This record gives sequence, C-alpha cells and structure tokens, in this order.
Amino acid sequence: MVWRRYTRETRDREARILDLTRVVLVSQGCHGLSMDHIAEALEYSKRTMYQHFSRREETVLTLAGVSLTDRLTLFRRIDGGA
Repeated sequence: MVWRRYTRETRDREARILDLTRVVLVSQGCHGLSMDHIAEALEYSKRTMYQHFSRREETVLTLAGVSLTDRLTLFRRIDGGA
C-alpha cells in the first residue's frame, strides 16, 4: 500500500511539473523555462525537481513524448483500433 501511494505521488508530482512546463513553454518559450522557476512556482525544492528530471531539456523531451503518445492514442481511436 505504501509503495502504491509513493508511486502515485511521484506520478502526480511529475504531471504537475510537466503541466507547468507546458504553460511556461507556450507563454515564454524555451528561454523562459528554468528548473528554478518551475520549482519555485510549484513550491518544490530544486532537489525534488532533479529527482524527477535531470535538466530542463529532459522535461521538454518528456512532454513531447507524452504529447506524441496522446496523439497516437487519438489516431488509433479514430481508426477504430484500441
């Protein structure tokens, strides 16, 4: 049970980081994105940030991967696949 909660909390934290990364990229571009800014806005320590992502570029790459996965799922649904 504790392990599930830890895993869920980890996923939730990563989702919050990626959500804010998306907002910052749309509003300020890559130059406005920094681990410091994200950590401060989410009230996380920098250490917490770096436990999830090694650098800001990794957040962007992860966000791109999630977006591609979401689009692939959508296209499969449209095509009648699972």
